[in-house]
Amino acid sequence: MLTVLPSYDQIKALPLTHETTVSAEWIDVMGHMNVAYYTAAFSQAMQQIRSSVGLHNDLVHERQIGAFAIETHTRYVSELRIGDRLEIHSRVLDRSPSRKRLHAMHFMLDADQQLLSATFEAIVANVDLKERRMAPILPEVLIQLDSLIEQHRGLEWAPPTCGILSCR
Repeated sequence: MLTVLPSYDQIKALPLTHETTVSAEWIDVMGHMNVAYYTAAFSQAMQQIRSSVGLHNDLVHERQIGAFAIETHTRYVSELRIGDRLEIHSRVLDRSPSRKRLHAMHFMLDADQQLLSATFEAIVANVDLKERRMAPILPEVLIQLDSLIEQHRGLEWAPPTCGILSCR
């Protein structure tokens, strides 16, 4: 089945969750950004989503709650090279009925070339850090998260998911 990727403009309409410039240290022997740095950048974007719905680092420390990535899928679309400006825009797709898991998708853009560089789909578990077990998302965070999910469900384009990941 052919996956239809969103346009650059559709992605740009999503919340900007991370931006940076590809540094020389991130370049591998093939002359492009190494996969480890894609993951690091997507991790920064996920942290920004969490902060935007109220799950900021102070709350993590105070309430001993956090989030663990439990499953991911990355699709590489076009190269990033040294000096390229990248932006990540993010879309929250769903949450589990148990209120313990979240399904999100990030889109990395080459801002200079106006191209999609990669997508990153993730299932993230909300975790009680004392027990080291999944726990329900805090009610005050859940309100903001559900609002963001509804907003993103209203978009006119389907997310290009891998078709395997689900938080249900």
